[in-house]
Amino acid sequence: MESINLNQKVKIKLTDVGRNHLVERHKKIHGKYESLFPRRPVEEDEQGYSTWQLWELMGIFGELMQFPTCAPPFETEIELVDVND
Repeated sequence: MESINLNQKVKIKLTDVGRNHLVERHKKIHGKYESLFPRRPVEEDEQGYSTWQLWELMGIFGELMQFPTCAPPFETEIELVDVND
């Protein structure tokens, strides 16, 4: 049986739903202190992939991944990042 560690880094392609969720999440967490904690856009590579630890991805987007979803926050194919990278 294969296993994966929740600390494993993965690459995903965010959708507009995912990007909007990140903006709203930032507003909710930082509220009136947004000027002190400016939101930084997610860094994406040339192909549009951003890198996340699996546990972080699950924590941030888990509620949006309830089945059935017609508007996922990221594309369903996930790339595992080589641990040596």
